[in-house]
Amino acid sequence: MHNTEPLEVLTNEIDLLFTQKRYDEVVAAVYLVESQKIELIDDTQLSALEVIKGFSQLCLEKLDDAMLSFENALNLDPESSQACVGLGEIFYLRNKDGNAKLMYEWAVKLDGENPGARRGLEKVDAAILAAVSVVA
Repeated sequence: MHNTEPLEVLTNEIDLLFTQKRYDEVVAAVYLVESQKIELIDDTQLSALEVIKGFSQLCLEKLDDAMLSFENALNLDPESSQACVGLGEIFYLRNKDGNAKLMYEWAVKLDGENPGARRGLEKVDAAILAAVSVVA
């Protein structure tokens, strides 16, 4: 069995950097993990790191980079509700409400308890309803 302590310490540090809103450092730390090709990391863990990198890039308003990170996360773990939320947010910010709705719905389907997925779906539904009201 592998000792996962170094990986746990690193992911805890990345989480702490994110909560401190040190987004550039989060992105750099995730790139470091990826470049080191740590053997202890499985696809689900790597997907989770891609998600936190994507949300950091989103906070830095690097939407193209964030989209790539969320897409990478889904390729690694197709069950990542958080990656779907991230993509939904990017589509929402780009005024692609139909695509955003699909991603938020997918996120809810994967994890009905995900509060970000539920909030995102409510937000995009309100935007779609407002757009329909303006047209009518």
